[in-house]
Amino acid sequence: MKLNELLDGVALAARHVQDVECSGICCDTREMTPGCLFVALPGYKTDGHRYIRQALERGAAAVLCQRPPEGEGPWLVTEDTRAALAIASANWFGHPARELTLLAVTGTNGKTTTTYLLKAMLEGCLHTKVGLIGTNQNLIGEESLPAHRTTPESYEVQELLREMADAGCTHVVMEASSHALVLHRLDGIPFRAGIFTNLTQDHLDFHGTMEAYRDAKGLLFRQCAAAVLNLDDEAGRYYAETVPVPTFTYSECRDEADLTAKNLRLFPQRVEFEAVTRDAISRVRLPIPGGFTRTAVPPHWGRPGG
Repeated sequence: MKLNELLDGVALAARHVQDVECSGICCDTREMTPGCLFVALPGYKTDGHRYIRQALERGAAAVLCQRPPEGEGPWLVTEDTRAALAIASANWFGHPARELTLLAVTGTNGKTTTTYLLKAMLEGCLHTKVGLIGTNQNLIGEESLPAHRTTPESYEVQELLREMADAGCTHVVMEASSHALVLHRLDGIPFRAGIFTNLTQDHLDFHGTMEAYRDAKGLLFRQCAAAVLNLDDEAGRYYAETVPVPTFTYSECRDEADLTAKNLRLFPQRVEFEAVTRDAISRVRLPIPGGFTRTAVPPHWGRPGG
């Protein structure tokens, strides 16, 4: 792929390279092959800009960085290489998200449970093949692939989406961590819906304050067609007032929610409750033990936007 095509949509501040052919994208000089575009990512333990010269010595076709490197060489400068990597990766893999219906789940707890429940529900109701990207593993239908973090780097996300689309998946459910949202790993992906479970004190070493943590989670809803929100959580009520998309709300105790789980009963091997909407009451029995499922189960009993 030509460099100009690969970087279509990336805002460049400076350029010192022709429109060369690129054989791939790489962020780690230990894994790169000659002809790749090397993207220098700033990190917390090290900085990819330290390895620009090494990348060029190993045959990088060009380097994308946030500040001009010393010496000659084919390089381009952009304001945020993480945001640029997301754009370039989508270009490289042919924008696979456009071929899929995607759902994302964010929250401190319950993300993994919710994604597995959603996958099972979609497969059972639609009789279709569903992909999953999450903490424990990545799934293409029933094929399991190892997962190294809750939400992978943007290049790996796009690579997984391409594999899922090519394998016949019609839907993908994924966990959206606050780190991933702040670090642009999900940039440019249009989600059919984003689901919020809860917010508890965590990751303050990264975000600094609970308000920053809440706002990081809220970034998800800027790229969703609809939001499914837990009104029992203060952050969920905040999102309900601020997100720029239609919302579907759920709760265990707030009657203003679109769906309320009433008369909840916990058993060693199951959960029972009444799913109350404005139009109907349904008795729900799920073979899932544990009280933590209270925030993971209700999102599956409504469909935002039809």
